[in-house]
Order: sequence, then structure tokens, then C-alpha cells
Amino acid sequence: MGTDFEEVIIEALNNAKAVIVLWSEHSANSEWVNKEVQIALQQKKLKPVLLDDTPVPAVFGRLDTALLSSWNGENDHPELVSLYSGITDSVLPSRLDNVRKGYDPFFLGDDKMMLPEVKGTADLIHYANFSIVMNPTRRMAWYVAYNIDGTAYREGLPRNDHWMPDPLWPKSLQPSNQHFVNSGWNRGHLLSPGTVCWGDVRIAGIARRQANYWTNTTPQSGNMNIRWWLAVENFERSAAMKRGKAIGFSGPVFSEEDKVFRDEFEKDGMFIAKETYRIPRAYWKVVIVKDGAVGQYAAFILDQMELEEKRGAAFKITDHLVTLETLEKATGLVFYPPFHVLKMMSKKEVEELARNV
Repeated sequence: MGTDFEEVIIEALNNAKAVIVLWSEHSANSEWVNKEVQIALQQKKLKPVLLDDTPVPAVFGRLDTALLSSWNGENDHPELVSLYSGITDSVLPSRLDNVRKGYDPFFLGDDKMMLPEVKGTADLIHYANFSIVMNPTRRMAWYVAYNIDGTAYREGLPRNDHWMPDPLWPKSLQPSNQHFVNSGWNRGHLLSPGTVCWGDVRIAGIARRQANYWTNTTPQSGNMNIRWWLAVENFERSAAMKRGKAIGFSGPVFSEEDKVFRDEFEKDGMFIAKETYRIPRAYWKVVIVKDGAVGQYAAFILDQMELEEKRGAAFKITDHLVTLETLEKATGLVFYPPFHVLKMMSKKEVEELARNV
């Protein structure tokens, strides 16, 4: 019986893509745990986690070891994030996770609503129900483009609020937890996970999870994150539910004046890059729907620094409506001709669509 159990464990170790060892006083004295550590080490799949002050094997010093002796269950503990990142490096996403159909430019009909043009270095990453145009020099998205089917929302799916790097995009070109821990800045979603949680249950779940990749995060003030930006997100979801479908675009307003913040990137103890991260002053969003056969848009720019200075004042999203031309001038983006024939929503129309369904 003992031999059969041993064979089962060894087979499981051989088939595993990563092996996490929880190192403590108890496990350090286990003959089997030490055998498993040696097997996983030989196969280069060991991920150590230290739970207390028990002395560790010298080999742990050469591995990315998570120090969780002070962990109290918080989701954003930096060592926990480090552990998740290490697992991500070893465990490739499932085939389903790699099915990234991305933003559909024909989602609202025959007119092709192409992605806005950017001026600078960029790359396009597709996800379930959305796409991100990344700005590698800022380790941040130029913008997120997404489709919303307001008739097919999947309410009640499990939330996954754990941020993680996109395993198919270089971690050095994404934000990371070190930009946010004890920084005074919130991890703000450019695109709310709930907004793209629609369609087939499995795809909806994947979209929600992928919206928690670091590629979709930016530094927002606390009020910006949970009050002002949330109000605009609620508007676009309500608009999609009332009109059936919508497409949206969200991004930061980049400026040379943006404050440098925790900007150093270090690798292998021999390379340092600086000015790799800055705090955007403002954010923008465009929401497009149809009223019958007529296409309509609402565009917003929210200056988080200005809003913080006036945070005691009443906030109305209609006070931040802008024309598409104004948004282009502020961001440097170019929206193609089909966008410019859309009718801009009036304040009254925005207010009516913003009311809860």
C-alpha cells in the first residue's frame, strides 16, 4: 500500500507544471516533503513558500521564494503576488484562455469602427470581448477597446479580484504590484471586469479574469477609482442594457508633464531602466450606442488631479462631456471618419441612459 501511494505521488509530481512547497517547522521534518522538494527541484518546477522562520535549504536562496510568514489573508500581499507571478511563468494558460477574439469593429452593424490611431510605439493585444492597445514605453495601455452586449450579461459569476500579469505579454512592459503597494494610488481598471462579463458562460468568465491582467490597470486616486470613474462605468453599462449593444474605449491622457513614479525597472542585478512609469493626470472614455439606425456617442475626460482639488463638490458625469474633436486634441489619438458622423448625445440623453435599468 505504501509503495502504491509513493508511485501515485511521484506520478503527480512528474505531471505537474509547478510544485509549491509550504516550508514550515512541521514540513521541514517530513521525510516525504523533503523527497518531493528534491524531485521538483530536479525537474525545475519548485516554487517555495516560507510560512515561518524555520531554516531553509541553501538551494532556496537561488529560487524565487515567497515569504508569507506575515501573511494575514490579504489578496494583495506583495509576496503572494510574487508567488502567483512565478506560477504564471511555469504554467502556460489553457488553450481556451488563449482563445482571444478581441474587439469586434463590426459589433454595431455594417460600419467598421476601427481602432483609433496612436502616435508612438504600440502593440495590440486581444482578450475575450476586448482588446488593449499597449504603450510599452509607459508600461500602460494607450486605451482599451471593447464590445458590450447588454442583453447577455452574466450576473453572479464568481469575482476574481486578484491582479496578475498577462502571461503572453512581457512582464517588464506591464505595471506590477510594486507600483501600487503603499503608494497612495489605487489599482484602477481602465475597463471594468463586469462590463465585458457577457455571452457564453465560459467566455464571460475568461473575459472577467483577463480584465484583471496588469495590462488593464492604471494608477487612480481613491476617489477617482470608486466614485468618479465608477460613475462613468455605470453609465456605459446602463446604456448598453437599454440600447442592447455598445462599444467603448477607455484610456489615460498621456502628457510629458505626467509625474514620474516608482519608475525604475531592474533585471538580473546588472540592468536598470528609469522613467518607465508615470502617473496620468486624466482619463477618457467614449461610449457608442445606436438609437434605432442612428449612431450616438458620449465622450468624457476626467482630470483626477482637478477633481481631487474639488472633491467636496457635487459630481455629475455630464459636466465632463466633451466632443470627439476635443478628445482627439487632448489625447493625440485619431478616430476614423465613421466615428465623426455619429451624433453626440445631449446632457439630457446621457442623464436618461445613466439611470439604472
